[in-house]
Amino acid sequence: MADLGPELRALREGLRSEHAASTPPPSLRRDIARSRRTRAGLWSAAAAVGIVAIAASALPALLAQDEPDPAATAALPAIDPPVYVDATVSFDEATDWLDDPASAGPPQCGTPMPQSLAARDGFSATHEIPTAVTMQRDAYRTIVEASVTIRYGRYDEFPVIVDPMTGLVGRDGLVVGWLPPSAQRGVNIFVRGYPSTQTWDGLGGIAIACRQSPDQPATQLEPGDYEVAWMTRVHSSETANAKADLAQRGFAIPPTAVLAAYREGSYECERLQGWSGTVPITCDPGAVPGTEIDLDAGRVTFPYDEDALGREVDVTLVSQTVPLTIAPAPSDPRDVIEAQNPPHEPGEPMQCGDSYGALDGSDLRLSLTVPFDDLEFGSTTEVEAWVQGFDWTQAAVTLPATAPLWITQREQRRAALNDGGSYGYTLHEVVGRVEVTLPERIAIDRYEGPTSVTIDVSAVQWCDGPPSVSAAALTYSILAPHTVELDDEARTFELVRID
Repeated sequence: MADLGPELRALREGLRSEHAASTPPPSLRRDIARSRRTRAGLWSAAAAVGIVAIAASALPALLAQDEPDPAATAALPAIDPPVYVDATVSFDEATDWLDDPASAGPPQCGTPMPQSLAARDGFSATHEIPTAVTMQRDAYRTIVEASVTIRYGRYDEFPVIVDPMTGLVGRDGLVVGWLPPSAQRGVNIFVRGYPSTQTWDGLGGIAIACRQSPDQPATQLEPGDYEVAWMTRVHSSETANAKADLAQRGFAIPPTAVLAAYREGSYECERLQGWSGTVPITCDPGAVPGTEIDLDAGRVTFPYDEDALGREVDVTLVSQTVPLTIAPAPSDPRDVIEAQNPPHEPGEPMQCGDSYGALDGSDLRLSLTVPFDDLEFGSTTEVEAWVQGFDWTQAAVTLPATAPLWITQREQRRAALNDGGSYGYTLHEVVGRVEVTLPERIAIDRYEGPTSVTIDVSAVQWCDGPPSVSAAALTYSILAPHTVELDDEARTFELVRID
Protein backbone atom coordinates (compact mmCIF):
# COMPACT_ATOMS: atom_id res chain seq x y z
CA MET A 1 0.00 0.00 0.00
CA ALA A 2 2.96 2.34 0.50
CA ASP A 3 3.45 2.57 -3.27
CA LEU A 4 -0.18 3.28 -4.07
CA GLY A 5 0.23 7.08 -4.04
CA PRO A 6 3.03 7.22 -6.66
CA GLU A 7 1.20 4.62 -8.79
CA LEU A 8 -1.95 6.70 -8.84
CA ARG A 9 -0.05 9.92 -9.52
CA ALA A 10 1.62 8.24 -12.49
CA LEU A 11 -1.81 7.09 -13.67
CA ARG A 12 -3.09 10.63 -13.37
CA GLU A 13 -0.24 12.02 -15.49
CA GLY A 14 -0.84 9.38 -18.12
CA LEU A 15 -4.52 10.19 -18.21
CA ARG A 16 -3.80 13.91 -18.45
CA SER A 17 -1.48 13.44 -21.44
CA GLU A 18 -4.13 11.41 -23.28
CA HIS A 19 -7.02 13.72 -22.43
CA ALA A 20 -5.30 17.10 -22.06
CA ALA A 21 -8.43 19.03 -22.91
CA SER A 22 -10.78 17.34 -20.44
CA THR A 23 -11.24 17.27 -16.70
CA PRO A 24 -13.59 15.46 -14.37
CA PRO A 25 -16.50 17.55 -13.07
CA PRO A 26 -15.81 19.28 -9.74
CA SER A 27 -18.93 17.68 -8.24
CA LEU A 28 -17.13 14.36 -8.07
CA ARG A 29 -16.04 13.72 -4.47
CA ARG A 30 -14.37 10.86 -2.81
CA ASP A 31 -15.24 9.54 0.60
CA ILE A 32 -12.91 11.18 3.07
CA ALA A 33 -11.02 8.84 5.37
CA ARG A 34 -11.08 10.28 8.84
CA SER A 35 -7.37 9.84 9.46
CA ARG A 36 -6.97 13.09 11.46
CA ARG A 37 -3.60 13.78 13.00
CA THR A 38 -2.12 10.31 12.37
CA ARG A 39 -2.12 10.86 8.62
CA ALA A 40 1.06 11.93 6.82
CA GLY A 41 1.55 15.55 5.81
CA LEU A 42 0.95 14.96 2.08
CA TRP A 43 -2.71 14.78 1.13
CA SER A 44 -3.41 13.75 -2.44
CA ALA A 45 -6.53 13.43 -4.56
CA ALA A 46 -4.78 10.96 -6.86
CA ALA A 47 -7.09 8.18 -5.67
CA ALA A 48 -10.09 10.15 -6.89
CA VAL A 49 -8.39 10.70 -10.25
CA GLY A 50 -7.68 6.98 -10.40
CA ILE A 51 -11.39 6.27 -9.94
CA VAL A 52 -12.11 8.71 -12.75
CA ALA A 53 -9.61 6.87 -14.95
CA ILE A 54 -11.42 3.58 -14.35
CA ALA A 55 -14.74 5.24 -15.16
CA ALA A 56 -13.26 6.77 -18.30
CA SER A 57 -11.97 3.39 -19.48
CA ALA A 58 -15.43 1.84 -19.00
CA LEU A 59 -17.26 4.67 -20.74
CA PRO A 60 -16.61 3.61 -24.39
CA ALA A 61 -18.01 0.13 -23.70
CA LEU A 62 -21.14 1.60 -22.18
CA LEU A 63 -21.64 4.01 -25.05
CA ALA A 64 -21.18 1.22 -27.60
CA GLN A 65 -24.35 -0.46 -26.33
CA ASP A 66 -26.42 2.42 -27.66
CA GLU A 67 -24.56 4.25 -30.40
CA PRO A 68 -26.17 7.49 -31.65
CA ASP A 69 -27.11 8.14 -35.27
CA PRO A 70 -23.95 9.49 -37.05
CA ALA A 71 -26.08 11.88 -39.12
CA ALA A 72 -27.60 13.39 -36.01
CA THR A 73 -24.29 13.90 -34.22
CA ALA A 74 -22.58 15.35 -37.28
CA ALA A 75 -24.81 18.43 -37.06
CA LEU A 76 -23.87 19.19 -33.46
CA PRO A 77 -21.35 22.04 -33.04
CA ALA A 78 -17.99 21.18 -31.53
CA ILE A 79 -17.52 22.50 -27.99
CA ASP A 80 -14.01 22.84 -26.69
CA PRO A 81 -13.90 21.91 -23.00
CA PRO A 82 -11.79 24.10 -20.71
CA VAL A 83 -8.13 23.23 -20.42
CA TYR A 84 -6.94 22.85 -16.85
CA VAL A 85 -3.38 23.49 -15.68
CA ASP A 86 -1.83 23.18 -12.24
CA ALA A 87 -1.19 26.08 -9.88
CA THR A 88 0.98 25.72 -6.78
CA VAL A 89 0.24 28.19 -4.02
CA SER A 90 1.93 28.51 -0.66
CA PHE A 91 -0.41 28.97 2.28
CA ASP A 92 1.43 32.20 3.08
CA GLU A 93 0.86 33.46 -0.46
CA ALA A 94 -2.79 32.51 -0.16
CA THR A 95 -3.15 34.86 2.78
CA ASP A 96 -3.45 38.62 2.42
CA TRP A 97 -4.63 41.39 4.69
CA LEU A 98 -8.18 41.46 3.32
CA ASP A 99 -8.99 37.86 4.27
CA ASP A 100 -6.45 37.19 7.01
CA PRO A 101 -8.11 37.29 10.45
CA ALA A 102 -4.71 38.05 12.00
CA SER A 103 -4.01 41.00 9.72
CA ALA A 104 -2.79 44.27 11.24
CA GLY A 105 -4.13 46.34 8.33
CA PRO A 106 -3.15 47.25 4.76
CA PRO A 107 0.50 46.90 3.76
CA GLN A 108 0.74 50.69 3.24
CA CYS A 109 0.55 51.23 7.01
CA GLY A 110 3.64 53.09 8.23
CA THR A 111 4.86 53.90 4.71
CA PRO A 112 4.76 57.25 2.91
CA MET A 113 1.33 58.31 1.73
CA PRO A 114 1.10 57.13 -1.91
CA GLN A 115 0.87 59.59 -4.77
CA SER A 116 -2.35 59.69 -6.76
CA LEU A 117 -2.40 57.28 -9.71
CA ALA A 118 -5.14 57.37 -12.35
CA ALA A 119 -3.70 55.27 -15.19
CA ARG A 120 -1.23 52.42 -15.69
CA ASP A 121 -0.83 49.23 -17.72
CA GLY A 122 -3.94 49.81 -19.82
CA PHE A 123 -6.19 50.73 -16.88
CA SER A 124 -7.56 54.19 -16.13
CA ALA A 125 -9.55 55.41 -13.14
CA THR A 126 -12.04 58.22 -12.65
CA HIS A 127 -12.58 58.96 -8.97
CA GLU A 128 -15.66 60.62 -7.50
CA ILE A 129 -14.71 61.65 -3.97
CA PRO A 130 -15.82 64.37 -1.55
CA THR A 131 -13.79 67.57 -1.30
CA ALA A 132 -13.38 67.03 2.44
CA VAL A 133 -14.48 64.46 5.01
CA THR A 134 -15.58 64.97 8.60
CA MET A 135 -16.08 61.94 10.84
CA GLN A 136 -17.16 61.86 14.46
CA ARG A 137 -15.29 59.39 16.60
CA ASP A 138 -17.54 56.62 18.02
CA ALA A 139 -20.60 58.11 16.30
CA TYR A 140 -20.89 55.31 13.69
CA ARG A 141 -23.21 57.55 11.63
CA THR A 142 -20.80 59.31 9.28
CA ILE A 143 -22.28 59.54 5.77
CA VAL A 144 -19.46 59.56 3.20
CA GLU A 145 -19.54 58.16 -0.30
CA ALA A 146 -16.75 57.66 -2.80
CA SER A 147 -16.48 55.72 -6.05
CA VAL A 148 -14.01 54.85 -8.78
CA THR A 149 -14.86 53.91 -12.36
CA ILE A 150 -12.17 51.74 -13.93
CA ARG A 151 -11.76 51.23 -17.68
CA TYR A 152 -9.42 49.02 -19.66
CA GLY A 153 -8.08 50.51 -22.89
CA ARG A 154 -6.73 47.50 -24.75
CA TYR A 155 -8.45 45.09 -27.11
CA ASP A 156 -7.99 41.81 -25.28
CA GLU A 157 -10.49 40.45 -22.77
CA PHE A 158 -8.66 40.57 -19.48
CA PRO A 159 -9.78 38.73 -16.29
CA VAL A 160 -8.50 40.47 -13.14
CA ILE A 161 -9.15 40.58 -9.42
CA VAL A 162 -10.53 43.91 -8.21
CA ASP A 163 -10.07 44.62 -4.51
CA PRO A 164 -12.63 46.87 -2.79
CA MET A 165 -11.96 50.57 -2.23
CA THR A 166 -10.12 51.26 1.00
CA GLY A 167 -9.31 54.65 2.51
CA LEU A 168 -5.71 55.35 3.50
CA VAL A 169 -5.46 57.93 6.28
CA GLY A 170 -2.27 59.98 6.48
CA ARG A 171 -0.62 62.50 8.73
CA ASP A 172 2.73 64.23 8.22
CA GLY A 173 3.22 62.28 5.00
CA LEU A 174 2.83 58.79 6.50
CA VAL A 175 -0.09 56.33 6.44
CA VAL A 176 -1.29 56.15 10.05
CA GLY A 177 -4.72 54.54 9.64
CA TRP A 178 -7.35 53.27 7.24
CA LEU A 179 -11.05 53.35 6.47
CA PRO A 180 -12.29 49.73 6.11
CA PRO A 181 -13.83 48.70 2.79
CA SER A 182 -17.60 48.38 2.56
CA ALA A 183 -17.60 45.83 -0.30
CA GLN A 184 -15.93 42.51 -1.12
CA ARG A 185 -13.25 41.47 -3.55
CA GLY A 186 -14.54 40.42 -6.97
CA VAL A 187 -13.50 39.04 -10.35
CA ASN A 188 -13.99 41.23 -13.42
CA ILE A 189 -13.39 40.44 -17.08
CA PHE A 190 -12.48 43.77 -18.68
CA VAL A 191 -13.06 44.49 -22.35
CA ARG A 192 -11.99 47.60 -24.22
CA GLY A 193 -13.64 50.70 -22.74
CA TYR A 194 -16.24 48.81 -20.73
CA PRO A 195 -16.44 50.46 -17.28
CA SER A 196 -16.46 48.83 -13.88
CA THR A 197 -17.46 50.96 -10.91
CA GLN A 198 -16.37 50.29 -7.34
CA THR A 199 -17.98 52.17 -4.45
CA TRP A 200 -17.11 52.94 -0.86
CA ASP A 201 -19.93 53.71 1.55
CA GLY A 202 -18.83 55.34 4.78
CA LEU A 203 -22.21 55.05 6.48
CA GLY A 204 -21.28 53.79 9.93
CA GLY A 205 -17.58 53.91 9.04
CA ILE A 206 -14.74 54.43 11.48
CA ALA A 207 -11.05 55.24 11.08
CA ILE A 208 -8.82 52.44 12.39
CA ALA A 209 -5.28 53.18 13.55
CA CYS A 210 -2.39 51.25 12.03
CA ARG A 211 -0.80 48.59 14.25
CA GLN A 212 2.71 47.20 14.21
CA SER A 213 1.56 43.62 14.82
CA PRO A 214 -1.69 41.62 14.98
CA ASP A 215 -1.10 41.12 18.72
CA GLN A 216 -1.88 44.77 19.39
CA PRO A 217 -5.57 45.56 19.93
CA ALA A 218 -7.32 47.48 17.17
CA THR A 219 -8.10 51.10 18.09
CA GLN A 220 -9.67 54.09 16.40
CA LEU A 221 -7.63 57.09 15.35
CA GLU A 222 -7.62 59.92 17.83
CA PRO A 223 -9.55 63.13 17.03
CA GLY A 224 -7.58 65.55 14.87
CA ASP A 225 -6.76 66.66 11.34
CA TYR A 226 -5.63 64.10 8.75
CA GLU A 227 -5.82 63.48 5.02
CA VAL A 228 -7.38 60.56 3.20
CA ALA A 229 -7.01 58.96 -0.24
CA TRP A 230 -8.87 55.93 -1.57
CA MET A 231 -7.04 53.04 -3.18
CA THR A 232 -8.28 50.21 -5.40
CA ARG A 233 -5.96 47.37 -6.33
CA VAL A 234 -6.41 45.67 -9.71
CA HIS A 235 -4.25 42.59 -10.01
CA SER A 236 -3.83 39.39 -11.94
CA SER A 237 -1.41 36.56 -11.20
CA GLU A 238 -1.44 32.80 -11.27
CA THR A 239 -1.95 32.72 -7.51
CA ALA A 240 -4.79 35.27 -7.41
CA ASN A 241 -6.61 34.10 -10.53
CA ALA A 242 -6.26 30.42 -9.72
CA LYS A 243 -7.73 31.12 -6.27
CA ALA A 244 -10.58 33.02 -7.90
CA ASP A 245 -11.25 30.14 -10.30
CA LEU A 246 -11.19 27.74 -7.35
CA ALA A 247 -13.65 29.95 -5.46
CA GLN A 248 -16.07 29.82 -8.40
CA ARG A 249 -16.11 26.06 -7.87
CA GLY A 250 -16.96 26.61 -4.20
CA PHE A 251 -13.57 26.16 -2.52
CA ALA A 252 -10.94 28.40 -0.93
CA ILE A 253 -7.42 28.07 0.43
CA PRO A 254 -7.66 28.89 4.15
CA PRO A 255 -5.33 31.42 5.78
CA THR A 256 -2.48 29.92 7.77
CA ALA A 257 -4.03 31.29 10.97
CA VAL A 258 -6.98 28.87 10.72
CA LEU A 259 -5.29 25.94 9.01
CA ALA A 260 -5.19 23.85 12.19
CA ALA A 261 -8.98 24.02 12.37
CA TYR A 262 -9.89 23.43 8.73
CA ARG A 263 -8.16 20.15 8.01
CA GLU A 264 -9.59 16.93 6.67
CA GLY A 265 -11.60 15.17 9.36
CA SER A 266 -11.84 18.15 11.72
CA TYR A 267 -14.96 19.15 13.61
CA GLU A 268 -15.10 22.53 11.84
CA CYS A 269 -15.02 20.81 8.45
CA GLU A 270 -17.89 18.55 9.50
CA ARG A 271 -19.94 21.62 10.45
CA LEU A 272 -19.45 23.03 6.94
CA GLN A 273 -21.35 20.19 5.27
CA GLY A 274 -24.16 21.77 3.33
CA TRP A 275 -22.58 25.22 3.58
CA SER A 276 -23.40 27.26 0.48
CA GLY A 277 -20.31 29.51 0.58
CA THR A 278 -16.72 28.70 -0.24
CA VAL A 279 -15.35 25.75 1.76
CA PRO A 280 -11.65 25.37 2.65
CA ILE A 281 -10.15 22.94 0.15
CA THR A 282 -8.16 21.44 3.03
CA CYS A 283 -11.43 20.00 4.37
CA ASP A 284 -11.83 17.78 1.31
CA PRO A 285 -8.81 17.74 -1.03
CA GLY A 286 -10.52 15.12 -3.20
CA ALA A 287 -13.43 17.41 -4.01
CA VAL A 288 -11.39 18.94 -6.85
CA PRO A 289 -9.60 16.04 -8.59
CA GLY A 290 -5.92 16.69 -9.05
CA THR A 291 -5.51 18.61 -5.78
CA GLU A 292 -2.46 17.85 -3.66
CA ILE A 293 -1.85 19.43 -0.25
CA ASP A 294 1.60 19.22 1.30
CA LEU A 295 1.35 20.49 4.87
CA ASP A 296 5.04 19.93 5.59
CA ALA A 297 6.07 22.13 2.66
CA GLY A 298 3.18 24.53 3.30
CA ARG A 299 1.74 24.50 -0.20
CA VAL A 300 -1.25 23.29 -2.20
CA THR A 301 -1.38 22.32 -5.87
CA PHE A 302 -4.71 22.33 -7.70
CA PRO A 303 -6.00 22.55 -11.29
CA TYR A 304 -7.55 25.74 -12.64
CA ASP A 305 -8.92 26.91 -15.98
CA GLU A 306 -5.99 28.41 -17.88
CA ASP A 307 -8.36 30.92 -19.50
CA ALA A 308 -8.79 32.47 -16.04
CA LEU A 309 -5.33 34.04 -16.44
CA GLY A 310 -4.45 36.32 -19.33
CA ARG A 311 -1.29 38.02 -18.16
CA GLU A 312 0.07 39.26 -14.85
CA VAL A 313 -0.60 42.80 -13.70
CA ASP A 314 -0.62 44.62 -10.37
CA VAL A 315 -1.88 48.21 -10.32
CA THR A 316 -3.06 50.14 -7.28
CA LEU A 317 -5.15 53.10 -8.41
CA VAL A 318 -5.14 55.95 -5.88
CA SER A 319 -7.32 59.05 -5.69
CA GLN A 320 -6.20 62.55 -4.79
CA THR A 321 -5.92 63.22 -1.06
CA VAL A 322 -8.56 65.33 0.65
CA PRO A 323 -8.68 66.74 4.19
CA LEU A 324 -10.09 64.45 6.86
CA THR A 325 -11.23 65.73 10.25
CA ILE A 326 -12.03 63.32 13.05
CA ALA A 327 -14.13 65.15 15.62
CA PRO A 328 -14.29 64.11 19.29
CA ALA A 329 -16.99 61.66 20.22
CA PRO A 330 -20.23 63.18 21.53
CA SER A 331 -21.36 62.50 25.05
CA ASP A 332 -23.18 59.25 24.75
CA PRO A 333 -26.05 58.13 27.01
CA ARG A 334 -24.69 54.61 26.58
CA ASP A 335 -21.75 55.57 28.80
CA VAL A 336 -24.16 56.49 31.60
CA ILE A 337 -26.18 53.31 31.08
CA GLU A 338 -23.09 51.11 31.16
CA ALA A 339 -21.76 52.93 34.24
CA GLN A 340 -25.07 52.35 36.04
CA ASN A 341 -25.15 48.68 35.01
CA PRO A 342 -21.57 47.40 35.13
CA PRO A 343 -20.70 43.88 33.99
CA HIS A 344 -20.19 41.06 36.42
CA GLU A 345 -16.68 41.15 37.88
CA PRO A 346 -14.88 37.84 37.28
CA GLY A 347 -14.58 35.84 40.49
CA GLU A 348 -17.10 37.92 42.44
CA PRO A 349 -20.13 36.08 43.92
CA MET A 350 -23.62 36.81 42.65
CA GLN A 351 -26.60 37.69 44.80
CA CYS A 352 -30.34 37.29 44.26
CA GLY A 353 -31.80 40.36 42.64
CA ASP A 354 -28.48 41.72 41.34
CA SER A 355 -28.46 42.94 37.73
CA TYR A 356 -25.46 43.03 35.41
CA GLY A 357 -24.94 44.76 32.11
CA ALA A 358 -22.88 41.83 30.81
CA LEU A 359 -21.67 38.43 31.94
CA ASP A 360 -18.06 37.39 31.49
CA GLY A 361 -17.27 34.25 29.58
CA SER A 362 -14.60 31.68 28.86
CA ASP A 363 -12.93 30.00 25.93
CA LEU A 364 -14.70 26.89 27.23
CA ARG A 365 -18.16 26.52 25.77
CA LEU A 366 -20.72 24.19 27.36
CA SER A 367 -23.87 23.34 25.41
CA LEU A 368 -26.88 21.40 26.65
CA THR A 369 -27.69 18.33 24.56
CA VAL A 370 -31.42 18.81 25.26
CA PRO A 371 -33.59 21.93 24.88
CA PHE A 372 -33.52 24.20 27.93
CA ASP A 373 -37.25 23.63 28.43
CA ASP A 374 -36.44 19.94 29.00
CA LEU A 375 -33.77 20.65 31.61
CA GLU A 376 -34.68 18.88 34.86
CA PHE A 377 -33.28 20.32 38.07
CA GLY A 378 -32.30 17.79 40.72
CA SER A 379 -31.01 15.29 38.14
CA THR A 380 -28.07 14.47 35.91
CA THR A 381 -27.82 16.14 32.53
CA GLU A 382 -25.44 15.93 29.60
CA VAL A 383 -23.49 18.81 28.11
CA GLU A 384 -21.00 19.06 25.25
CA ALA A 385 -17.68 20.78 25.92
CA TRP A 386 -15.78 22.67 23.24
CA VAL A 387 -13.04 25.31 23.21
CA GLN A 388 -13.31 28.36 20.99
CA GLY A 389 -10.51 29.55 18.73
CA PHE A 390 -8.55 28.10 15.82
CA ASP A 391 -5.05 27.84 17.26
CA TRP A 392 -5.18 24.45 18.99
CA THR A 393 -5.42 20.74 18.25
CA GLN A 394 -5.59 19.28 21.78
CA ALA A 395 -7.32 20.95 24.73
CA ALA A 396 -7.74 20.00 28.37
CA VAL A 397 -9.94 21.78 30.91
CA THR A 398 -9.46 21.59 34.67
CA LEU A 399 -12.56 22.39 36.75
CA PRO A 400 -13.50 22.40 40.45
CA ALA A 401 -15.51 19.41 41.65
CA THR A 402 -18.49 21.58 42.64
CA ALA A 403 -19.58 25.10 41.82
CA PRO A 404 -22.65 27.35 42.01
CA LEU A 405 -24.67 27.85 38.86
CA TRP A 406 -26.54 31.15 38.82
CA ILE A 407 -29.67 31.55 36.73
CA THR A 408 -30.29 34.98 35.27
CA GLN A 409 -33.24 36.43 33.40
CA ARG A 410 -32.63 38.69 30.42
CA GLU A 411 -34.37 42.05 30.51
CA GLN A 412 -34.44 44.07 27.30
CA ARG A 413 -34.36 47.87 27.66
CA ARG A 414 -34.05 50.92 25.43
CA ALA A 415 -32.71 54.39 26.13
CA ALA A 416 -32.96 57.63 24.13
CA LEU A 417 -29.84 58.88 22.36
CA ASN A 418 -28.72 62.42 21.59
CA ASP A 419 -29.58 62.22 17.90
CA GLY A 420 -33.19 61.23 18.51
CA GLY A 421 -32.60 57.49 18.08
CA SER A 422 -32.61 54.83 20.77
CA TYR A 423 -30.15 52.32 22.13
CA GLY A 424 -31.19 48.78 23.02
CA TYR A 425 -29.35 46.96 25.76
CA THR A 426 -29.76 43.87 27.94
CA LEU A 427 -29.62 43.43 31.69
CA HIS A 428 -29.13 40.08 33.40
CA GLU A 429 -31.05 39.81 36.69
CA VAL A 430 -30.19 36.94 39.07
CA VAL A 431 -33.36 34.87 39.69
CA GLY A 432 -32.07 31.54 41.03
CA ARG A 433 -29.21 29.31 42.09
CA VAL A 434 -28.23 25.67 41.58
CA GLU A 435 -25.29 23.60 42.78
CA VAL A 436 -23.56 21.53 40.11
CA THR A 437 -21.04 18.71 40.29
CA LEU A 438 -18.49 18.91 37.47
CA PRO A 439 -15.89 16.58 35.94
CA GLU A 440 -12.51 17.65 37.24
CA ARG A 441 -10.82 17.29 33.84
CA ILE A 442 -12.16 17.32 30.28
CA ALA A 443 -10.01 16.33 27.30
CA ILE A 444 -11.06 17.66 23.88
CA ASP A 445 -9.69 16.65 20.49
CA ARG A 446 -10.33 19.12 17.67
CA TYR A 447 -10.73 16.34 15.12
CA GLU A 448 -13.14 14.36 17.28
CA GLY A 449 -15.35 17.34 18.03
CA PRO A 450 -17.03 18.32 21.32
CA THR A 451 -16.62 16.01 24.31
CA SER A 452 -19.85 14.86 25.99
CA VAL A 453 -19.78 14.97 29.79
CA THR A 454 -22.43 14.67 32.50
CA ILE A 455 -23.02 17.14 35.31
CA ASP A 456 -25.17 16.68 38.41
CA VAL A 457 -27.65 19.50 38.91
CA SER A 458 -29.21 20.05 42.33
CA ALA A 459 -32.71 21.27 43.03
CA VAL A 460 -33.12 24.93 42.10
CA GLN A 461 -33.46 27.69 44.71
CA TRP A 462 -35.50 30.50 43.16
CA CYS A 463 -35.02 33.99 44.51
CA ASP A 464 -38.69 35.06 44.34
CA GLY A 465 -40.36 32.01 42.91
CA PRO A 466 -40.04 30.57 39.41
CA PRO A 467 -39.86 33.24 36.71
CA SER A 468 -42.77 33.58 34.33
CA VAL A 469 -40.61 33.23 31.20
CA SER A 470 -39.56 30.04 29.42
CA ALA A 471 -36.39 28.29 30.55
CA ALA A 472 -34.97 29.04 27.10
CA ALA A 473 -35.19 32.78 27.89
CA LEU A 474 -32.92 32.40 30.94
CA THR A 475 -29.12 32.38 31.03
CA TYR A 476 -26.98 29.95 33.01
CA SER A 477 -23.54 30.86 34.38
CA ILE A 478 -21.27 28.60 36.45
CA LEU A 479 -18.93 30.48 38.79
CA ALA A 480 -16.06 28.03 38.54
CA PRO A 481 -12.40 29.09 38.32
CA HIS A 482 -10.96 26.85 35.60
CA THR A 483 -7.91 26.44 33.39
CA VAL A 484 -8.01 25.79 29.65
CA GLU A 485 -4.83 24.16 28.35
CA LEU A 486 -4.36 24.56 24.58
CA ASP A 487 -1.44 22.50 23.29
CA ASP A 488 1.43 24.30 25.12
CA GLU A 489 -0.55 27.29 26.39
CA ALA A 490 -2.74 27.67 29.49
CA ARG A 491 -5.47 30.28 30.10
CA THR A 492 -7.51 30.84 33.26
CA PHE A 493 -11.13 31.97 33.56
CA GLU A 494 -13.62 32.52 36.39
CA LEU A 495 -16.99 31.88 34.78
CA VAL A 496 -18.35 29.59 32.08
CA ARG A 497 -21.73 29.96 30.37
CA ILE A 498 -24.05 27.12 29.40
CA ASP A 499 -25.65 27.80 26.04
